[in-house]
Amino acid sequence: MAVRLIPPRPQRLMPDKLLVMDIGMHTGKDTAFYLEKGFRVVAIEARLDFVRDCTAKFARFIESGDLAIVPFAIADQRGPVSFSVFDGHDDWGTIDTKHAERNISRGHQPKVFEVEAITFSDVILAYGIPYYLKIDIEGMDHVCVHQLLEFSERPKFISLEAPTDDFAECIDVVSHLHVAGYRRFKLVNQQLHYKHHCPNPPREGRYVETRFDTLMTGPFGEEAEGHWVDAEALLVRLRRIVTQISLFGREGRYPSLKAPYNLVRSALGKEPLAWYDIHAAYG
Repeated sequence: MAVRLIPPRPQRLMPDKLLVMDIGMHTGKDTAFYLEKGFRVVAIEARLDFVRDCTAKFARFIESGDLAIVPFAIADQRGPVSFSVFDGHDDWGTIDTKHAERNISRGHQPKVFEVEAITFSDVILAYGIPYYLKIDIEGMDHVCVHQLLEFSERPKFISLEAPTDDFAECIDVVSHLHVAGYRRFKLVNQQLHYKHHCPNPPREGRYVETRFDTLMTGPFGEEAEGHWVDAEALLVRLRRIVTQISLFGREGRYPSLKAPYNLVRSALGKEPLAWYDIHAAYG
């Protein structure tokens, strides 16, 4: 299988304005978008079937050096880890036991197998600091944020899934981002991607006409949907969403009321209760 493994460490760890890291490549939709926008991409993926498919799909980009696919999970230490996948939800693959247990409680039985893990620090040391860092690894996003603090340089932009099941985890992630120097934030409702379009003229890379779906992270950087706010305003909104999810989410007190609750919100011109990504801008 022709994949690019971790090369020798670069001499200097400096931000690369043309580099995007896709941590959690999945089937490669986001990777394809970043390549079309004119960026070089380092994509991390633990599932070897996805690695094989994307290696074939993106062969010309791998050959040109514009794409490196790294076939590992991301963890807090190197070595073999248990990876759970769920039939019908190929985006739920995780090494996080809390996420796996949540999915089991929803009635989905996992298939568990062993994969090799590396740290996010390993990836940074091998490939340098990206311009944009996209993280979507089902319960392990915070590990990347924590390990980013080991380095003096930062990506200009970061996105990761908001841990809206637990406000304490939201505080932890936002606090680490703030300590790392991130001062501007957006909270993007992932269910509304069908409404999102890249601006033309572009604000990031080349203009690309793309229809985003709910399995994609969507526009990033200055093209991400919404207005930038500070950390305090972000946490106020996250607290409100966590409270709503504790009532009407799948594991909430009244899950059967989520659909009518969203209908009421729609009638009031408000967005549906869904799942969210935090976007952060450095400086």
